Amino acid sequence: MIRITLIDHVYQIHYDNGVHLGDILADVSGFYYFWPNLDRGGFWDQSVLQQICNKLQELNAPLEKEMDDFFETQPD
Repeated sequence: MIRITLIDHVYQIHYDNGVHLGDILADVSGFYYFWPNLDRGGFWDQSVLQQICNKLQELNAPLEKEMDDFFETQPD
């Protein structure tokens, strides 16, 4: 239903018909965020949002694990 393409450190998200939904970018914290294309009107259904969420979870998992591991070693 959507295509996610990595171009120059930006994950571009398009419907299969080519409509640009937005981009996934890392900010200075290292975490990835979805930046929707606000020029596009309309709505996104649950499956599209879930696919975007799944990609964000995949991209952010290594940093989340690193942070969890760090805080587990800190004294209370």
